[in-house]
Amino acid sequence: MRIDKVVDMRAFEISPPEASIPSLMDGNITDPAIRSRAIGRKRNAYGRALGDVLLPEGQTVVQMTEQAITRSL
Repeated sequence: MRIDKVVDMRAFEISPPEASIPSLMDGNITDPAIRSRAIGRKRNAYGRALGDVLLPEGQTVVQMTEQAITRSL
């Protein structure tokens, strides 16, 4: 088996019916630079979204995934 390329295929919603569905705030969902750094949303004890959780600028989810795969193999 060979892994050639890691591709981010996550789909985000603005107001999902369940907290387990990936979501971002309204303005961030259309910005590819934000989506590539998105980890998830911070929620309170009642499940209400409080804000987006992002990687620092210059890091992406794809880069982090590639690094994790490289280290594990």
